[in-house]
Amino acid sequence: AGDLPTTLGILCQNVGTAEAVHRAAVEGRALTHRYVTVTGDAVADPRVVLAPLGAPFSDLLAAAGGATPGLDRLIMGGPMMGFTVADPAVPVVAATNCILAATTALCPPPQPALPCIRCGACAEACPASLQPQQLYWHARGGEVDTLAALGLGDCIECGACAYVCPSHIPLIQYFRHGKAEMADARQARTIAERARERYEARQARLAREAEERRQRREQKKAQARSGGDARKAAVAAALEKRRRRRGTAESDGDDGDRS
Repeated sequence: AGDLPTTLGILCQNVGTAEAVHRAAVEGRALTHRYVTVTGDAVADPRVVLAPLGAPFSDLLAAAGGATPGLDRLIMGGPMMGFTVADPAVPVVAATNCILAATTALCPPPQPALPCIRCGACAEACPASLQPQQLYWHARGGEVDTLAALGLGDCIECGACAYVCPSHIPLIQYFRHGKAEMADARQARTIAERARERYEARQARLAREAEERRQRREQKKAQARSGGDARKAAVAAALEKRRRRRGTAESDGDDGDRS
């Protein structure tokens, strides 16, 4: 939990990614195309299409024989982890691996959500051994710290919990929103920590500069005191020399008077 498979020396890739790595590393070709599965009960001839990045979904449907009149919605991804796209003009991107053209029979519209009855079916279906019912309540309340403690980061968003929920609660939507709030909270903590470090560094710099100024003032005062003492000593020596000279002159004058 909280680490990547590479921590254990494991690297898991799907076939499409492995093939793209081979083309880039061995053949020196950039990622310009993607193998996309076009399937569902609302497409005439399901198949795997090698599609250029940027091609609209409508072109891929046309390559698979076109959509049937019963098309209800297009799902990017599988029926469990995929999400509905609003427009067939949506382009193929590097993460597009499947386009599911579904009728209402294959993917019925979601029913209105009912209150959670705490049946525990979602916990039994969770492959990550989480407690979706607890995560649901804390995700609704925006309690990001509790969500992190309960292991929301380990959720793989497989959709099994929402699929078995008898109350038709869109659990995955709550969990995705909770993960986004957790990411925002982490970013806010990082920003706050960096701001605190900058503030402490500034305070330390100001204290250091103040101490340096104090030391310079003390040094100047000491120099001034030493200079003043030297001047006093010089003045005293000059006065003493003058006094002695005056005393010598007076003694010479007395000797002349006597003679």
